[in-house]
Formats: sequence, C-alpha cells, structure tokens
Amino acid sequence: MTQSEFIRIMAVRQGLSQECVRRLIGALLDSLEEGLAEGERCILRGVGTLHIVRREGGKRRNPRTGEEVEIPPHRVVRFRPSHRPVSRP
Repeated sequence: MTQSEFIRIMAVRQGLSQECVRRLIGALLDSLEEGLAEGERCILRGVGTLHIVRREGGKRRNPRTGEEVEIPPHRVVRFRPSHRPVSRP
C-alpha cells in the first residue's frame, strides 16, 4: 500500500478530505521525526516502537566491485512491531 492509497482509504473511512488526512499524517510523521531526533523512543500502541540505534563504523565490501569501503559510525531508526496479531477478515 502506498501513502497515497493509505490517505485515500483513511479519507473515505473517516469522512474527511484527502488534504485533511494528508496534513494529519504529515503532522504525525513530523512529530515522530522530532522525537527520534531528540533520542526519544516513540511508542505506537498496537503497532510498534520506533527507536534510534547507533551502528558502529568499519570496513565493508562493495558487493558489486569488491572494493573495501570505510563506513563511519552512524545512527539508524529501528522498528519493533507490537505482539498484537494482525486480524484479517
């Protein structure tokens, strides 16, 4: 499902305009981004948890060329899904 499809479905289900849903989703994603940038854990009950993990740098090999590349330490976002099973009709 693409973001556009998700917006269209949510607009129909909630009886809102697609522009309104687009702004709400944008605000949600902005809030998550700000929280993660500050090092906070973002918990979405029934969905999962987003958090930042520091990855060590080191030498990696480019699989296409075989060349060794130095990767600096960096941070990545990790998502851990909730244990709630997904119900399907």
